Amino acid sequence: LNAMGAKRRWGETFCFGVGTLIATYFAWYAVKGTYVSWRWNEISQGLDKTPIWVPQISMSVGAILLAIAFWDHLVQLILHGSHRIKSDLVDQSHAE
Repeated sequence: LNAMGAKRRWGETFCFGVGTLIATYFAWYAVKGTYVSWRWNEISQGLDKTPIWVPQISMSVGAILLAIAFWDHLVQLILHGSHRIKSDLVDQSHAE
């Protein structure tokens, strides 16, 4: 995106938009899958007979947090013209 010059904002908005849609889609279906597992009372096939929805909760929460972070950065970029990501590891790790 550094080579885009004046069109950088549009490129970043497009990238954040696509990322936001993918993260939201993933969060929606993670929560839906957890709900279906709870509703059907699915249990693991191991000896402990753990309900499947119990470990799926952590994936659903993580997916929701990822979607919230993407939405936050997308709205920040649209309203203020810049996002709050200041540096990247690539920028910090230049070898001489």
